Amino acid sequence: MSKCAQKNPGTLVISLDFEMFWGMADVSAASNLASSMRRVHEVVPRLLKLFETYGVHATWATVGGMMAHDDAEFLRYLPKPAAPQTARMLDKLGIGQPDGAKKCPREILYAPELIHKVAAAPGQEIGTHTYSHYYCSNADSTPEAFAAERGEVYHTYWHPHNFTEYTENNFRQLERFLAYYQKQRDRYGMQSLNMSELCRLEVPDHI
Repeated sequence: MSKCAQKNPGTLVISLDFEMFWGMADVSAASNLASSMRRVHEVVPRLLKLFETYGVHATWATVGGMMAHDDAEFLRYLPKPAAPQTARMLDKLGIGQPDGAKKCPREILYAPELIHKVAAAPGQEIGTHTYSHYYCSNADSTPEAFAAERGEVYHTYWHPHNFTEYTENNFRQLERFLAYYQKQRDRYGMQSLNMSELCRLEVPDHI
């Protein structure tokens, strides 16, 4: 074993904000993004295949309401009473309105089949992103440099729907990134962990 490999080899942590249109409903109309959001159903299986190829573990911070199959099931599990912020979003999406009212397409809000695929894939875990993309205070912590040689943690994240535009170019760039990680793994023993696995690591005494 090399001297470098004996040290902390560094850790790659990838998390994805898996939110579909829930994450954009407050800033855009469904008609503007419906095409891109529908393509998330194509992007996620490709991401899972790429992660498996490179042995990458990831956390998918998922909007809980996406597990519903339709509006009725979503409302059944919605925390009551709905917060004003949530009520405004539901009104904009047409959820809970009388039949005949303008509805947001199901496939850009709900994706239980995709979530099951993620949960069943090796090294992938489902995390929480609130039930309906409720805005909470955010922790301020993001490592700034990818430095496996120094034993640091590099955490990167994105949204699956980011890959619905310039899809092939985005996948090429991601594969270049993962290939670089693979070289660090083979050379230094760098590991890929999802967020739960990272939390289970022993914290060094000097931290």
